[in-house]
Amino acid sequence: MAETPAPSATSVARPRWRLRLCVRLIGALLPAMLLVGPAAAVWYRVGEFVDPVTAARIQSESRDADVLFGQAYSNNTRAYKAAAIQRTRPAALAIGSSRTLEFREDAFSTPFYNAGGTVDCLEDLGAGLFSLPPDARPQVIILGVDPWWFNGAYEAPGCKGSSSAYDSPLRNFATAWRDTWSDYFSDKFAATQLRTSTQAGPTSPIGLNAWVNGNGFRKDGSYRYGSIMERPDDPRTNPDVGFHATIDRVQSGSGRFVPADVASEPAIAAFETFLRECRSRGIHVVAFLPPFPHAVIEALRDRADRNRYFWSLGARLRTVAEANGVIIEDLSDLATLGMSDDEAIDGYHCSEKAYLAVLLRLAEHDPVLRTHLRPISELETRLARASRRFIAF
Repeated sequence: MAETPAPSATSVARPRWRLRLCVRLIGALLPAMLLVGPAAAVWYRVGEFVDPVTAARIQSESRDADVLFGQAYSNNTRAYKAAAIQRTRPAALAIGSSRTLEFREDAFSTPFYNAGGTVDCLEDLGAGLFSLPPDARPQVIILGVDPWWFNGAYEAPGCKGSSSAYDSPLRNFATAWRDTWSDYFSDKFAATQLRTSTQAGPTSPIGLNAWVNGNGFRKDGSYRYGSIMERPDDPRTNPDVGFHATIDRVQSGSGRFVPADVASEPAIAAFETFLRECRSRGIHVVAFLPPFPHAVIEALRDRADRNRYFWSLGARLRTVAEANGVIIEDLSDLATLGMSDDEAIDGYHCSEKAYLAVLLRLAEHDPVLRTHLRPISELETRLARASRRFIAF
């Protein structure tokens, strides 16, 4: 019988070498896995991995009207709202910056969607709107016009000129997973909060901000300031309590309040071009300058010599709008709507009660808009009986 040859030293060493390599790799990767793994679990649990198109689909298919989309580590508002508009095909559409986000579908008798938060500058106007097929275009647009769009000295950092592209959630996670740990150790959320969300309803909210704070976009595109609504005078939830941060910018002439004497003529021309394009497509436009808290208006008045364009802008835009068959209302001062500054979320944004008052004011002069609203007397009663701060519906 032939003897079985003894294993060579090389054949014995090879598996040991492989084993040592595996141990070293596991040792090297284990710390990263212990850090990345829990962060990924948080993202999965609260919906941070949901892309904006899927979020729009989940909301449109949900029976829960207030299911929120509010992610903490992604800002894909344009892509999300473009997808939602394609799904809802609204007859009435609100567009503008975040300052138009408090219009609610409850005030409308026809399909409505709030596309606020998608326009940071005039270059954004109409970009996604005019690419819609004719049967998906709205019949009426409620356009919120921010004054700094016409300040040639101000450059909007969020101005993208319409792109609705978005980064994949995995790519966002690769750059933001460390922020999840940072937020956890900064007490912005706790592990116990991940068991159940703050939002009641059959459909879970999408995103950490919605899950923990109740902040996010509703199904109709409007925005819920959950944490501020619950604790409006707490600087931990509202960094602009008393509008001090906004007033400081006014007084220092910084940010959106950089000084300017006259409105930018190229911006005026771009605004007029947008109105003409809407008219040529059969889209009715009603426009307004959104309200600031009265305290901010007073601060602007104290620096009137540095913001001359602001005080003449309403009349200048009215001339352009009327030449194109459009009504525009200067509602810059919240007090002109019969509202106190208690109905301001912060120095830039006002409540849904204030925006119901805006709708009623616009409807006074625009019969086309009135055909898309619920009975005016019903809305007036709703506003008069709205006893809770910020909330109309």
